[in-house]
Amino acid sequence: MKPIRLYGYRVGEGSFVQVTRGLERALRYWEALEDVVYLDDEEYRESAAEAGAACPVSINVGPPEGLVAAHRFGQHKEHWLLVAPNAETLPESFARSLIHATDVLPRGLLDGGLLAPSRWAVKVLKQALPERPVIHCPHGVDGGIYSEAGNTSLASFERGEFRVLHLSSTDAERKSTRALIDAWALLVEQEALPSRATLYIVMNPLDVSRIEWWARAKGPAGERIRVTPGLTRAPDELAEIYRQAHIVCQPSRAEGFGLVPLEARCCGTPVVATRVTGHTEGHVEGAGTVEVVVGRSAPLDDYPGATAPSVSVTDIADAIRWAAQQWTVLHAEAMEHAAFLRSRWSWENQSASAIAQILERHKAAQGEITWRQ
Repeated sequence: MKPIRLYGYRVGEGSFVQVTRGLERALRYWEALEDVVYLDDEEYRESAAEAGAACPVSINVGPPEGLVAAHRFGQHKEHWLLVAPNAETLPESFARSLIHATDVLPRGLLDGGLLAPSRWAVKVLKQALPERPVIHCPHGVDGGIYSEAGNTSLASFERGEFRVLHLSSTDAERKSTRALIDAWALLVEQEALPSRATLYIVMNPLDVSRIEWWARAKGPAGERIRVTPGLTRAPDELAEIYRQAHIVCQPSRAEGFGLVPLEARCCGTPVVATRVTGHTEGHVEGAGTVEVVVGRSAPLDDYPGATAPSVSVTDIADAIRWAAQQWTVLHAEAMEHAAFLRSRWSWENQSASAIAQILERHKAAQGEITWRQ
């Protein structure tokens, strides 16, 4: 029996599914995975309950509620949960719910530790849960996120087109979508963009109507904003979306990792983004990126007391303006670094150290565990 059972998701193409698929790929590559229990597939979940029940380790992707299933379906000695913070702290109630002791679970639901997708997330989680170990486990890029972005984007830029792409799973303040729309209106008013510049926002379907309302409120500038529902795209479809953009703009205030800028650059598409919280993880100097300057920490709409670095409309506008002026240079840099990023940021590479650290904890007590690195 292999040492790890993975609890995750497989319906659709949301972030939980992406991370489940990536970790599954890495664990299989390193010959550490016994099986996967997909929590959003009830029929499969029940039929798979017995197969890997005796694995010493469970790794859980998604909401903490999934830990309940891991305790129910397995006799694992340690349970690990991957957590991507959305603010500079975590609610105390969240931490308490994981380590609350009961007669059945003396160490609480989280009797192993936490996996954090960025070094910033490691700090947040260690502060919130000093009682449990925290291991840095960066996300990777799906192998299907690949495209030669230069095939059409250079020619269209020379015709006056300038497609700015923004992807978001929520309209929460931490994504700065509304600030981006305000910045776009400012740039249009100043005539600071190419003549056929358009902002494309790919948004969670539940939030499309709100984003469209924000765009319409900007008058003529709003007519140059297109809002499209759907982040549930297969890797090849997502790569095509990146390929058609001239820049990807992600001025987020807080991200647990920040996968979108990394995926875009793996397709050779320049990026305008903040360089704070999880967005620091995949940043490479001089690789087709423009930084959005941030300010001091300020309240966030994540939960009462949540904070994150502030982002101003003016700073977003300045970064987009500079990207438009320097686009041909940024495009060449992004194309040059794309292959390197795809190799470096594969799930197999990025997860190897975390897998090793988890299994080292069991080596002495579980002599049958072997791991190929």
